[in-house]
Amino acid sequence: MIKLLGKLYRKLFIRKHIFPVGSLVHPKKGTTVFEIEFNWYDEDTQPVSIVRQVGNNQIASIRYNEMQGFKEYSGNNEMLGSNVHLTVK
Repeated sequence: MIKLLGKLYRKLFIRKHIFPVGSLVHPKKGTTVFEIEFNWYDEDTQPVSIVRQVGNNQIASIRYNEMQGFKEYSGNNEMLGSNVHLTVK
């Protein structure tokens, strides 16, 4: 019975993450692109996303309220966000 109540509580009251892992996002009023590395919940069971800035690999965390100011990247650069580095000789 306790497990059932726990599942019901999680389903009804805990917020879901806005973007899945691996998504490329950027601020609605900005051009810096971030890749979502992983999602987790803080001590208040609020969603938090750990992101990596694509240009210089800086790591940051974005809470749920801040994440609402972001949108998914829809550009045409196919290699953006990939960890593959090609060298040409």
